[in-house]
Amino acid sequence: MKKNKILIGVISIMFAGIITLGIIECNNSNTKDNDKLFIGNGKFYQAKRLNGLGAIYDDDYIFFDCENQIYESYNYSNKKNDKKLNVNCRNSACSHSNDTCEAYVELGEYFVFNSKIYKYYNKSKVVSGENRLYGSIVEEESGKTVFKNSIPTDMSSELAIDDSEAILYVRVLSDDIVKVDGDRHAYLLDKNFNIIYCHYNIGKFPWGAILNGNYYYINDINEIVKVNLTTFESKSIASNGKAFMADNDENFIYYSNEFSELYKLSPDDESSIKIADNALFFSVQNKYIYASGGDNGNKIIYDKNGKIIADYSACVNMGADSAFQINDKIYTIFNGGVAYMDLDGKNYGEMMQ
Repeated sequence: MKKNKILIGVISIMFAGIITLGIIECNNSNTKDNDKLFIGNGKFYQAKRLNGLGAIYDDDYIFFDCENQIYESYNYSNKKNDKKLNVNCRNSACSHSNDTCEAYVELGEYFVFNSKIYKYYNKSKVVSGENRLYGSIVEEESGKTVFKNSIPTDMSSELAIDDSEAILYVRVLSDDIVKVDGDRHAYLLDKNFNIIYCHYNIGKFPWGAILNGNYYYINDINEIVKVNLTTFESKSIASNGKAFMADNDENFIYYSNEFSELYKLSPDDESSIKIADNALFFSVQNKYIYASGGDNGNKIIYDKNGKIIADYSACVNMGADSAFQINDKIYTIFNGGVAYMDLDGKNYGEMMQ
């Protein structure tokens, strides 16, 4: 019983971005009554982020996964928008105060894969007197369950005792592959949600990358691992120090080590060059790297060769590893709202409910 209580608490903290969860009570006059939960125009996209809470968006709206697990929409196509967040619920009579609100997602989030919106969530069930979490992925439009997480059948009993059916993270790695992280295992799924690869030595962060037909991740002893997705042979890549966290763009892998040094790794020859110091936590976006040295460290924007673009420490609620880019803005979801700024750190502001 104690283990499962701890498990539920840990997962709650993860989904809240290390923030205490709470359901915000509000009377939102902008609640909409229509056929689709996610309205707007154009194709849906997933905002790329390394850690923290995220968002999906189309040509008109951004749908934020706020800390209380209520998705809130923001119409950024309206130039006169007052930067106010609205609960993404179709029922104008809903109080949005508990899990009966359709905007609520129980320990999970929405994501976009192959232009379709999916939701992963975890349901708590009592089994043999203990609470256990069971994770599933459903297609948003049809409600069809496309994947149920399970403990790998060939996992050793020593590992399995600390594993569960819960889903901690889902990350879309490419048009064809999505990664699902559990407590002690990670699955790579194809576009039909069939398992194509599984490994148990998962690290602290949910990062994974597909580059040149290879899958990369950080294992539980802080090594960067490369897996050939044709032969499924794996090997560790030499790094400078222990790889604390990593991110990537289309061409390179970036990782920080225990000394808060930031390195740029070439997948071609597996060589690394140091590009910055004081960058323990970071995320790589389209143009820049947003980094922080950790406790009491300044928040710095770098270009991808390590040149300092700006110090954005004054942007109080803007994150580093939790920052994500949508069009010409950087966003971070924090306890109470959404912070935003220009790519170079200018014009900081916050959106509230």
